[in-house]
Amino acid sequence: MDELDERSEDTGRGDPAGSAGGAAAGAPRAVDERGDETGGGDGSAGGAAAGAPGAVGERGDEPGGGDGSAGGAGGRAPHGIDADLARVAAVLLEDRVVRRVIKQHRQLPGIGLQVPHARCYALPRAALMRLVERDELGVDPGALPDDVVIFGGSRAALAAGDPAELSRAWRAIFHARVHQALDALARTGAITAASIRERIHRIGQTEFDEIRAVLRQDDLLLPPAGDTAAYVEFAALYLELRAFAPRTLGRTFPTLDAARVDSAIALDLDAAALLAAARPAAAPERPVLDEPAPGPARPRAATAGDAA
Repeated sequence: MDELDERSEDTGRGDPAGSAGGAAAGAPRAVDERGDETGGGDGSAGGAAAGAPGAVGERGDEPGGGDGSAGGAGGRAPHGIDADLARVAAVLLEDRVVRRVIKQHRQLPGIGLQVPHARCYALPRAALMRLVERDELGVDPGALPDDVVIFGGSRAALAAGDPAELSRAWRAIFHARVHQALDALARTGAITAASIRERIHRIGQTEFDEIRAVLRQDDLLLPPAGDTAAYVEFAALYLELRAFAPRTLGRTFPTLDAARVDSAIALDLDAAALLAAARPAAAPERPVLDEPAPGPARPRAATAGDAA
């Protein structure tokens, strides 16, 4: 089975790197094969899992954050939003800092600005503290649990209580909680490589080949991108879109049988509990749907079988 939680505790600082990608979810560690995803509190181990953090969300403009994202604390007292996020084990950072942490923690090669799955990332608090400056945090590290999720967003809009921006933060955290919950199950042996193959069989191998192609096309897979990483990223993205952008889900995976996917994911996760556990206190009680203007379903992604 793919290694699910190999942590490389990188202490250097590198160039910021940009990326696209989905993300959010669980209390324990994320299974995205990202050796750094661990959660902060609500996940479960055997059977269905609920709770930990993550991050997703589209960024708004932000004062003081070079790239229009959340600014650092700079020694000031933390905003109320930072305290709220800390309660769900989430940390708001500048987008460039999120990219830098991912690049260095995963020891990704190259000097470019491209980093997969850059909207959010989960890792141990201790590793985070080695990869950021204190003034890049908006919260006292002592207020954070052992495992956290980092994400970017508009600090100004979040602090002002903007419902759409708060929902985007919730969306990101939920995505990461799914990663962390599945990773916790894998660490305890509740799911295995054989379990993952069985989930893929339930969804359909042809359908899953297309899923993998979509995830690669959208730059959502951190290396190594084996079956486990692809399944976990798919589960996180599928549940995120189902809750926050259902029309986009249908356009992204137009050939999927939703009932089969739901039944496969439900073997391991309580999605409703994870969603509730990921919600910041100031967020709306229900997700604010965040979808682009209606458009055609995306073309079917090319798969390895197409070349045969």
